[in-house]
Amino acid sequence: MLSLRLTHGPRCVFESNVRDSKRRGKKGLTSGGAPGMILLNNRSVVDRMKSSLNEQTEVVRPPTLTEVVAGAIRKRIFTGMLPQGQALPEVPLSENLGVSRGTVREALRYLKDEKLVAIYPHRGAFVASLSAKQLDELYSIRSLIEPFATRLAVENGYYTPNLIDYMRTQIAIMAKAEKDHEHLVNIQADFEFHLSVCRGSRHELLIAFEESLRSLTYLAVYNMIIYESEPTDAAQQHTEILESICNDTPADAAETVRRHLEDSKTMLLNRWEALGEHNHHKSRNG
Repeated sequence: MLSLRLTHGPRCVFESNVRDSKRRGKKGLTSGGAPGMILLNNRSVVDRMKSSLNEQTEVVRPPTLTEVVAGAIRKRIFTGMLPQGQALPEVPLSENLGVSRGTVREALRYLKDEKLVAIYPHRGAFVASLSAKQLDELYSIRSLIEPFATRLAVENGYYTPNLIDYMRTQIAIMAKAEKDHEHLVNIQADFEFHLSVCRGSRHELLIAFEESLRSLTYLAVYNMIIYESEPTDAAQQHTEILESICNDTPADAAETVRRHLEDSKTMLLNRWEALGEHNHHKSRNG
């Protein structure tokens, strides 16, 4: 005999089933005791209850106006419309976006927490400028946590078919985006692939930390792309990672991920340095 104590919405459905059964004269369902207590010994009814609970979906809260405005500014930063170091005055932004200055101010603070915007007293807000040190730190920490996540997931068989299929989908998106020169789409799919690598670990704190690096990673990689410095074989690189995850030992799969991130860091730092020298010569000759 299974005893369920139910409150809120689903209880109304179940109690209705009880009343209907009583009216039909069925045995095996009785109610009594404390309010909201139903005693069940009918397996088909229990199964229907479980199915009803599983079909309920979580209500998603719509974004606030501040979040919408932050998203619009974020997209302009990622797509190069607002380059690094660009001033972000509240009045033009509020007029352009059709919102109040207060909303823009809150959105900029939101983006400051993501490291996309820098706010200085008496000077205002600016699009953040990444340094070589920040790039090095970003990829150094990813080179530590993602291989760990990979090893944990492979050792425990946590990479499910659905997750593997999702990673394959991201690779396909990368390949198409490279062909169509849709740079932001390419970066989004790239990061989703790496976030999926971490999701496989089922290590919630690690996954949340990786997610927190999304905006900084977008900013770093996109600023390389707009200067035509991003390699065009991202899909192939990630295919090799996925093949290693599916076929190699936990240690070898982790090493494949680590090597990919270390190579990416070296490439970005080299091109960042080259870009800095180019801008230096341009300013001297300008």
